[in-house]
Amino acid sequence: SAWRSGRFDIGEIKVHGNRHVPTAEILDALAPIRQARLLQVDLDAVRERVATSPWIADARVRRILPSTIDVEVVERRPLGMGRLGDRLVLVDASGLVIDDFGPRYADFDLPIIDGLDADAIGARGEPLRGSRAALASRLLSALVPHPELLARVSQVDVSDPANAVVTLDGDPARLFLGNRDFASRVSAYLELASALRSKVSEF
Repeated sequence: SAWRSGRFDIGEIKVHGNRHVPTAEILDALAPIRQARLLQVDLDAVRERVATSPWIADARVRRILPSTIDVEVVERRPLGMGRLGDRLVLVDASGLVIDDFGPRYADFDLPIIDGLDADAIGARGEPLRGSRAALASRLLSALVPHPELLARVSQVDVSDPANAVVTLDGDPARLFLGNRDFASRVSAYLELASALRSKVSEF
């Protein structure tokens, strides 16, 4: 029969959607399933194996008859770099530590997050800890729907857990944003700054 002939043995594992996690790393994590029959593979277990990397937010796994496992990776989006002493880590909007910053990430242009609690940064795959980190996460999350504002942010200081301070690219002002309404407050400042520059240029 086709079952006994090996026709439904896994012949290929296709991986796509990954930019920062090497395909080889994902395939290594899936090595134990290569000897299984396609129809016997637990797709949820495959997804959990793939998602062990802190870079990976989710994975969509499906069978393609007769012999292929297709893995579509959804990577996390780093939105800031948490700084504690000499250590810099990439974090997403939730404050999860994706990885330590290093030369392979030199192309990232992300805001630096300063003022974190002394024990804020743990291991890869763990969230930043403390009320200051929570403030930074709320700020970054609030700016995600406003990419034009997020792209302007060069530094975030959360030394005061009740008052996030933001510095924008090309602007020396420090914006004290409090702990809510971050996007509207940055927008209001930019509108005011633009109007002021227009007034000054008239004289």
